[in-house]
Amino acid sequence: MEENKNNAELNESVVEAPAKKGMTFKDFILEYNAIIVLVLVIIISIILSPVFFTWTNFCNLMRQYAPYFLLVCGMLMIMISGGIDLSLGAMIAVGGIIFSVTLKNWGWGSESAWGLIPCLLFVALIGVAFGSINACLVNFGGMPPFVATLATQMVANGVANTIVGGAAVDVSSTGAAFNAMRAYCTGSTLLIKLPWLGLTFILLGVIVTIVIKLTVFGRMITASGSNGDAVKFAGLNLIKYRFIPYLFGGMFSTLAGAILVGRATIASPTAGSDYQMDAIAACVIGGSNLFGGTGSVPKSYIGMCILALIGNIMNLLSIGSYMQNVCKGLIIMGAVLLMNATDKVKE
Repeated sequence: MEENKNNAELNESVVEAPAKKGMTFKDFILEYNAIIVLVLVIIISIILSPVFFTWTNFCNLMRQYAPYFLLVCGMLMIMISGGIDLSLGAMIAVGGIIFSVTLKNWGWGSESAWGLIPCLLFVALIGVAFGSINACLVNFGGMPPFVATLATQMVANGVANTIVGGAAVDVSSTGAAFNAMRAYCTGSTLLIKLPWLGLTFILLGVIVTIVIKLTVFGRMITASGSNGDAVKFAGLNLIKYRFIPYLFGGMFSTLAGAILVGRATIASPTAGSDYQMDAIAACVIGGSNLFGGTGSVPKSYIGMCILALIGNIMNLLSIGSYMQNVCKGLIIMGAVLLMNATDKVKE
């Protein structure tokens, strides 16, 4: 009861900035830069490749980048709360390996497709465990998020490689549960043939948006990132709102690892390497503040779409991955510069 009262007091203390009477062209560019870039990338891609603007290519992109969008949701919650997590990519590998162990070594779901449920629940629990380690190191150990999650990344990499001895695991013939997972990862809905994976990350994005924007918990996560002192002075538990996002980040990451295994039929201890960098880049391109307090799922999804489309068109044009990294780096630079410019205009 007391916490609800404090929440209300904190919400009332937030004074909305007065709306501008009109938006100039410059303001429009600064406000909607991510959308503008996405439209330009789509137009250029259509011009460069006749294969790009096809439903088949679109569906393949949704399946290929579904794990990235899961990571974006987790990373966004962490960044809004004022943290960052460099271990999410390594947790993907752990999730894939644990998923393969439950199927191949422990025989879960070998007889029934319903066995997929305990497999995924166990994978999610492992992600929550790793996320709680990060949260404890940051909130109770006093470690900077960058250092804490970098250390956890090394631990997760070591765990994944130790379990399988550094070798990839083929899980294609492990039984009914994997067959169900494979069908989910490669199949499409009957309605407009939308991939199940695409529908999943769209629904997840809607849910996370509702949590962040429309719930007290989400507002407190935002407040803890923008002004942690105000949260403490209001008598609220600041650690709580900076702890829980790491749990979601870990859970989404290990589940993304299971999805990768479902698509590739192979669990690799190096899967997901550097995925977290793309997730961070997508959030930054979407206008999320690296120091917390600002972030949007739709805009972060737009950022991820930009990166996905750049990678896709370069693949269609047979351009190497090194140049893709160059383009991604330049886009991140531009996004941060635009963010700084936007902040100066608002001031």
